[in-house]
Amino acid sequence: MMCTNCSFKIGTRIEEFKMMEFSGVLADPKVVFAIVLRGAANGILLAHNHPSGSLKPGQDDLRITESLKRSAWLLGLKIVDHLIISPEGYYSFSAHQLL
Repeated sequence: MMCTNCSFKIGTRIEEFKMMEFSGVLADPKVVFAIVLRGAANGILLAHNHPSGSLKPGQDDLRITESLKRSAWLLGLKIVDHLIISPEGYYSFSAHQLL
């Protein structure tokens, strides 16, 4: 996760975090926004990979992104993008109008 300033330019705060569950790694909104608020950021860029290498977002990806988007809005923040990255390229939630 990278935090952005008021111009939505990447700031100096880059955090790696994970919440392990049996089904995989999920982002906990409390952890995400605690980091963002400590850094006084205005925006967030999320990124993750899929061990399979697939760029297609799964149902968990869609659900978590929507939850984070709603939470960000309540806090007056913006999720700039959420990327799925693999050696084959990337998938941008923003480019697919999912943010």
